[in-house]
Amino acid sequence: MNKKTAHVKKYILYIVLITFCLLLIYAGGRMVLNYTGYCFKQGRYLNDEEKIDTAINYILGTYPPAIDYYEKQGNKVVKIGRTRPRTPLYYESKDEFIALNTNCCELTMIARENYGIRLSSRLFGTVSTFVHVSYLVRYFDKDGSLRKRKIESYVPISNCGKAL
Repeated sequence: MNKKTAHVKKYILYIVLITFCLLLIYAGGRMVLNYTGYCFKQGRYLNDEEKIDTAINYILGTYPPAIDYYEKQGNKVVKIGRTRPRTPLYYESKDEFIALNTNCCELTMIARENYGIRLSSRLFGTVSTFVHVSYLVRYFDKDGSLRKRKIESYVPISNCGKAL
């Protein structure tokens, strides 16, 4: 092998190595920004109000949720089932939801039972936070009486504001 060929091979090796390092730096930088909640599609971070609005819209779009039903059996209260109410009273708007559920929402990194956001979800931006929503489920029972149940939901929100 002559000097010129060896020099060209060395030069190509340097180019490949530099390209690889630049790709690593780029990918690492994207992951760091994803981890901090940056939305690349919108070129910005979403604020807390936008995340809460997304969670409320998600709750309203999937309302009513399944709720647990209990009955007293002797000295114990026993869960007898879980289902969606048959005759729910729907919220008329997001404004009504907020008015009836004051201080309903907060951002959190951990959902109930210590379920947190996985590292991979943060690094790839699929989940940046949970919105803890505490709200009333309103429905009419078999007798036609209005019932209200306070429930909690943890809505995962992506970096770009999608409820999952």
